Amino acid sequence: MACRDDLLPAGSMREKSILARQLGFKAIELHGNNVWHREKEILTAYKEGFVFSDIAAGYRGSLFGSHPSEHLKAYKTACSLLRFAAEIGADGLVIVPFLGLPFSSLNSLVNLSFHQDKLVENLQGLAELAEELKVNIFIEAVNRYESPCYNRLEEIARLISRIGRSNSKILADLFHMNIEERSIQEALCRYGDRVGLVHLADSNRLPPGEGHIDFRKVMKSLMRTGFTGYLSFECRGKIDAPMLKKAVEHIKKIYEDL
Repeated sequence: MACRDDLLPAGSMREKSILARQLGFKAIELHGNNVWHREKEILTAYKEGFVFSDIAAGYRGSLFGSHPSEHLKAYKTACSLLRFAAEIGADGLVIVPFLGLPFSSLNSLVNLSFHQDKLVENLQGLAELAEELKVNIFIEAVNRYESPCYNRLEEIARLISRIGRSNSKILADLFHMNIEERSIQEALCRYGDRVGLVHLADSNRLPPGEGHIDFRKVMKSLMRTGFTGYLSFECRGKIDAPMLKKAVEHIKKIYEDL
C-alpha cells in the first residue's frame, strides 16, 4: 500500500517517508504539484531507500480541449514528471484527461471529436516516452461533479485502446467509482486486466473503513483479476495518523481473511 504525501502529518519528505513506514505503508504517492519545489528532498529520500509509488498529475496546462500553447505546456511538463518518476523508481504518472480546464468549457468546444483525437495524440506521445523510460501512465476516471467527461472505467478503457500501448493503464479510484459505476465489483472484474493503480478512499472520501464501501468485495474482485499494482490512499477531510493506521490495519485484515 501507498499513501499520498499530503495526507502524512510530517514536515520533510524524509519525515513523511519514516511516518509512512511506521503506519504500515510500503510507499508514498507524490502529488505532482509538490514535486516541483521538493525535488531535492525527494531525491534524497529515494537515495536513502524510501519508496515512491507514482506521481499524481501536477503537470501544467491541459492535455484536452484547450489552446495549443496549453497542450504544449501540459505535454512538456508531463514529460518532465515522467522522467522524474523514472529517476526515483516510481511506477509512473497519473493523468486526468480533463485536468486544467474549467468545468463548463466542454460545452464551448465546437468540434469535440477533434479535441478527443488531440488528447489521444498527446497520450500516445507520453506513453511512448514512458515506455522508453520503463514507466507507465495511469489514466484516471473522475466523477461527473469534477469532470464532465471520462467518468467511468469503460470510458478510460476505450481511451486506452486508442492509445495502443500496454503501459497505458487505468487508475481506478474507489471514491469516484462509488459515484459513477453501477457496481464497483463488476467494473473491476470487467476492466481489471487494464487497471494498474487503485486509489483507496471510502464513500465519504475518508480512509477505508470510515464510510460504506464494502472493501472485502473490492479486494476480492482485485484478487480475481490478478492485480499487482499499488493500493494508494488518496483521501480528503480531517485525517490524522491514527486514522491512517486504523485504515491500513483494516485493509490488511481483509486480505488476510480472503
